[in-house]
Amino acid sequence: KVINSLLIQAKKQILVEKQLSLKTHQLTNNFKLIFEMSTNSLAVTDDQLRLTSYNPQFEKLVALTNNIDQLKNTANWIDCISDDSTALFDLISQATEINTPVSCETQVSQNDDEQIPHRFFNLTFTKTEDFHNEISILIFISDITDQRRKLLQSEYEASHDNLTKLLNRRAATKKIRCTLDNRKNNSESFAMLVIDLDGFKEVNDTLGHDAGDLVLREIASRLTRTRRKTDIVCRWGGDEFLIGLEDADLAAATKAANTILTAIRRPIDING
Repeated sequence: KVINSLLIQAKKQILVEKQLSLKTHQLTNNFKLIFEMSTNSLAVTDDQLRLTSYNPQFEKLVALTNNIDQLKNTANWIDCISDDSTALFDLISQATEINTPVSCETQVSQNDDEQIPHRFFNLTFTKTEDFHNEISILIFISDITDQRRKLLQSEYEASHDNLTKLLNRRAATKKIRCTLDNRKNNSESFAMLVIDLDGFKEVNDTLGHDAGDLVLREIASRLTRTRRKTDIVCRWGGDEFLIGLEDADLAAATKAANTILTAIRRPIDING
């Protein structure tokens, strides 16, 4: 009787273990499928951030700047997503919490896009500990360059004149106020030049608005070429422009004005 009872219990235990084994196998397969098919870059490292495993998306990410075979079992993969790899390495390696996700944004320089010179990433990592007290780090990386590009574009459009690509009145006013507020002392001079174009209405009336737009774009281009890096150049409205000159006394402002007038006076060719 006792033996039979033990056998029945053993069979039940074996059945439970088989079911658990099947569930574990199923979960493992599901996790592997998710790992392989994820549109995010996923990687696993040891406690020293040495790369141990990764999914195809991570391999594609790394392939843009490096060879994945050269990064296996090293922490050099960080260079592929961050210009400040030391700071990112310290952030991840010095985290002490287990099973606690930590997120940050990183950026890395790229040479193939002058307008957006960086790629941007959102990185989330979490540390895990197994039964042998060994630490592994799960890394989740998503490329947010497109979102950042759209954000920068919307910010640019909100602060720049659509026709001339110069700062608009609102953005220039804000920048000038900020410059004045941040002066170290009131002895630092600041000059503003206000420009309007003589005869501009005649161009619009006789040659049309397309010709007028061409004139405004050309004048904006000349103002941009004659400016200093610290100057604030904006289209104030219509045919009016404003230039803010940091650290410029009367003599410097007069010199800048003469340089600008010389540039503006040069003829503008409108369709011949």
